[in-house]
Amino acid sequence: RNKDADEPIAMAGVPIHALDNYLQRIVRDGLSCEIVSQVETASSAKGPVKREITRIVTPGVSFDGDGLEEREFNYLASVCIDNREGGALSYGDVSTGHLRVQELESIDAIIEAIRRIRPSELIIPSSINGITVEKTSAKIKTIRKLTRELGIRIVFRPFENISREKLSKRLGEL
Repeated sequence: RNKDADEPIAMAGVPIHALDNYLQRIVRDGLSCEIVSQVETASSAKGPVKREITRIVTPGVSFDGDGLEEREFNYLASVCIDNREGGALSYGDVSTGHLRVQELESIDAIIEAIRRIRPSELIIPSSINGITVEKTSAKIKTIRKLTRELGIRIVFRPFENISREKLSKRLGEL
């Protein structure tokens, strides 16, 4: 989609019976995708058939059949660096529900933890509560170098601190 844009959007339609083979390849290549399915029948549609995202698959959020090694944890991790030396690392495996959050005292401890858990995907904040995070800081460069070395997919996303009440409300809406 938007082939002439600076960053075109890769799109593909695949037969449903071949989906697992394509997903395995996508996950193995460190990519992510959104599965979009028809949510109404063609006979009841006025105009194009309505479609919605029904599933998101990324290296850190995949299940059996998506290319996941059944005997290994498949961690999705997130790191947040503080203004001093350390930061926080959280990681979880969505297929088992295993979740851990830890505060670490130095960038070396963060690097060692990432090296130890070897997440499939690492999320780093592009902003925190609307304040842009410098992607070229020495600490972020060190983490990016490690992710390249280990073949970990890295993603930059905005982070937002939210209250327990707001979180409960959001989770209740799911």
